[in-house]
Amino acid sequence: MKERLFIWFQINSMDDIHWCVADSASPQITHKATLSTLNDIPEQHKKKPCIVFVPNTQVTTQMVSIPSKNKKNLLKAIPYALEDHLACDIDQCHFALGPRINQSQIVVNITDRKIMQNWMDKLVNSGIKQFKLMPIGYALPHTEHTLSLAVDKMTTLVRLDNFKIISIDNENLDPFLKLIIEENPDIEQVNIVSDNAEITKEYFKTQFIPPEDKLSSSKQATQLSFKQPPIIDYKHVNLFDYFCLHTPKTLPINLIQGEFLPKKSAISLKPWIPVIVIISIAIILQMLLTQFQINQTQQLIKQYDQKIVQTYKSTFPRSRKIVDIKIQFQQKLNALKQHKNQPENFIDLLAKSSQLLKTIKISRINDISYRQGELQLNILLKNVQEIEKLRQQFKASSLSISIKSNIQSNVVNSRIIIKKR
Repeated sequence: MKERLFIWFQINSMDDIHWCVADSASPQITHKATLSTLNDIPEQHKKKPCIVFVPNTQVTTQMVSIPSKNKKNLLKAIPYALEDHLACDIDQCHFALGPRINQSQIVVNITDRKIMQNWMDKLVNSGIKQFKLMPIGYALPHTEHTLSLAVDKMTTLVRLDNFKIISIDNENLDPFLKLIIEENPDIEQVNIVSDNAEITKEYFKTQFIPPEDKLSSSKQATQLSFKQPPIIDYKHVNLFDYFCLHTPKTLPINLIQGEFLPKKSAISLKPWIPVIVIISIAIILQMLLTQFQINQTQQLIKQYDQKIVQTYKSTFPRSRKIVDIKIQFQQKLNALKQHKNQPENFIDLLAKSSQLLKTIKISRINDISYRQGELQLNILLKNVQEIEKLRQQFKASSLSISIKSNIQSNVVNSRIIIKKR
């Protein structure tokens, strides 16, 4: 992982910061300054990817149940969903979406809009452009069934789970720890990092693993002990160094969202002018070619229209006036199909049958009729062989044929019924 610039805004003054350059892959702190200012950071470090820690006391975390997954709809709905849970007016708050816990619950971090704007202005004005803002408590590592604490001279950060972090004044640490113990009896390990020499490992041992003489009653034992005594892991460290080296590559939350997202700067088109010219010429040539093809198509359509008119006139020579060739053609065809109130497929059936009937020797057609899709004929054939020949012809076609015959005076009198298969 490449080096990153870390900045920690202090609670009492936004002008006072800690900063360092760290590579968590090493892990190693390469440059560092405490109680400095943004302007004191060397220019070469300002160009590095920057993580800005802000105090947890100035950020509130809430869980909201909203089923929508559309980010714009969420940003509109969340302020009103949290309105009754906030001490300040929602118009004065900035809302930053975190990850989803499940299908409906989503993490929301809320901070004062003026404070957020102040952080942004100071960073941009100092020449730092590429940065992300995160409450510092998220840099405290956490695993399941583990309680993580970071203790400095004034406050203690307690990370209860992936997204629930509280900040406690050290003066009120005792009652808060008792409350945490009561509400989290399944904790298996307590990880403590501290740069406060006055609050020692022994202090936390007495809080999380009380001496036997303090557990005289069963009620006290229930209130002050876990299911099993947790493992206490205590490290005396420089908290800022520890946070910088344990910040994950992908941050769990970035407060820079919505109105605080950086505006995209205008892109210079000068290097792209030759490419734009080539593309423009190609587009113009394509448009000319398309227009040429359209003209050719229109000429062909005109020729086809003329041929259609000629075909219509030769088919229906009595027609004098042509207004709409397509409609008039359709009307003529419908008139032919509806001749004598016969169904539409009479002409097609008769035409197809005629092609097959003309291949045999018919002496005479006595009668033709059409009913319900069946063409019926009474014909005289010269010999019986013509009947078999007729069957073979129809067998290879899309029509079916039924033949009833009798022979009288060397003449075959046949009744034929033809229909579509």
